[in-house]
Amino acid sequence: WHYAYLGEIEVYEKRQTLYRRLPGPEVDLLSSRITNNPSLSELRFLVDGVEVTRPLDHHLTEGENLYRFTFTSKWGTATTIFPRIILDTVAPTGSIKINNDDTYTTSRDITLTLTSSDATSGLDAMRFSTDGGITWTEWEAITDSKSVTLPEGDGTKEIQYQLRDKAGLIAAFSDTIILDTVLPSGTIKINNDATYANSRTVTLNLTQSDDTSGASEMRFRLGANGTWTAWEAVADTKTLDLDDKDGEQTVYYEVKDKASNISTTLSDSIILDRVVPTGTIKINND
Repeated sequence: WHYAYLGEIEVYEKRQTLYRRLPGPEVDLLSSRITNNPSLSELRFLVDGVEVTRPLDHHLTEGENLYRFTFTSKWGTATTIFPRIILDTVAPTGSIKINNDDTYTTSRDITLTLTSSDATSGLDAMRFSTDGGITWTEWEAITDSKSVTLPEGDGTKEIQYQLRDKAGLIAAFSDTIILDTVLPSGTIKINNDATYANSRTVTLNLTQSDDTSGASEMRFRLGANGTWTAWEAVADTKTLDLDDKDGEQTVYYEVKDKASNISTTLSDSIILDRVVPTGTIKINND
């Protein structure tokens, strides 16, 4: 048995592509022509026991349709076969997820997770577009994953995914992801950019900016060898205790955006001075 292309026929006022599984001679079921056995000269077709001139001039049902075809040779020998014609009017189904359905990506190289199904004629091929369907990749074998490179430029990217079944029916699916390759930015000032502080408890004045995914979290570190605090939601101010020692102290600050890009390390310094000044006084040289 093998599949062979039949062409298109009129079924329920729609043109549908058919495939058949047929052993032996190649038969054009639309023109009643034998194509690869010159010893056969005549075709007779019976549909549901009734002889018809054109076997496809009736309503087929979805899926396999069984026919009985009788071939008569020049010498009067009759051969009967039972081809099955597969009518497929239902497009394939499937789905696509970019990077396991993540909202953001920091890299143009992404992975598609794919599903595909076709109950009647079976799946044939798939292809993809990254520019809104203007251009497409070549049709290729069905797989459940695919590596794709997004177009340049940050912002929302759409991947379109098409499935084709063996009857030529095509279904389309899509998913989107936000490409964010630019680091967030920000500023930090201690006590409104004061030079000195007389208390360990200071207020950090903060800004954050990210044009694509948006600033999400921030963290801090006291001194070059200090330990980073846990990530927390961004805010305009933060209260922090300096180390318990007088002198210049530096606070380091980082911002993370929703795509998990982390800013360059920002910092500001202040001099902690908790020692009361001393002095003497003499009246008329004591």
